[in-house]
Amino acid sequence: MTMTGLPYLRPPELVRRSPWQDAHETRVANWIEPWDGEELFDVGLLMVPIARGAIKHVATHLGPNALRMVWPFFTTYSIDYDVDVADLRVRDLGDVEISLLDVPEAHRAIEAAATALLTRNREFFPITIGGEHSLAHPLLRAFKASRGYERIGLIQFDAHMDFQTGEHGPHNGTPIRTILEEGIVDPRNLVQIGMSGFVQGSFRPSGMRAGDWIRE
Repeated sequence: MTMTGLPYLRPPELVRRSPWQDAHETRVANWIEPWDGEELFDVGLLMVPIARGAIKHVATHLGPNALRMVWPFFTTYSIDYDVDVADLRVRDLGDVEISLLDVPEAHRAIEAAATALLTRNREFFPITIGGEHSLAHPLLRAFKASRGYERIGLIQFDAHMDFQTGEHGPHNGTPIRTILEEGIVDPRNLVQIGMSGFVQGSFRPSGMRAGDWIRE
């Protein structure tokens, strides 16, 4: 257990506060507070700084802190939509402890942390910040197991299908295939947007027809 009382979840690595805001606006950096491990909240940001699962070298582990760095420059009010979300209780839930070298172990940590969070508070709206997207598989496993949903839909915005086999272990080219093969998401409830050719999709799952998971 960590300081949050949940497995593999440590407090935010970076906390940015805005030194200035006036009475008529709320700075995002002062609105999103680190979670204390006890209070209830409406929206939770779970940070997953994983990069090792990428096929080529990337720095996606820097994503969570990059987002935290820009919070002081934004307010909770959108002039475009005339909406202010300041009344929502939004918390930075912290960072999942990620193994630097062992991707399956990192995935076990992601699933354990997400399951514990989603079980502790069954009502909040989860937002996950990565991280390369091999994290999609353990996160959806946790979401389905903890919330008990019989049917989950998945919308993927990507140039790649992420349908490679797992013969070299899990990586950022395998999550969609694994999610479908394990029955976490029915292929009919998967929508892929932005595909650029037949990339990272060399084989369909055994027992599936191409038409079950490829649509025009």
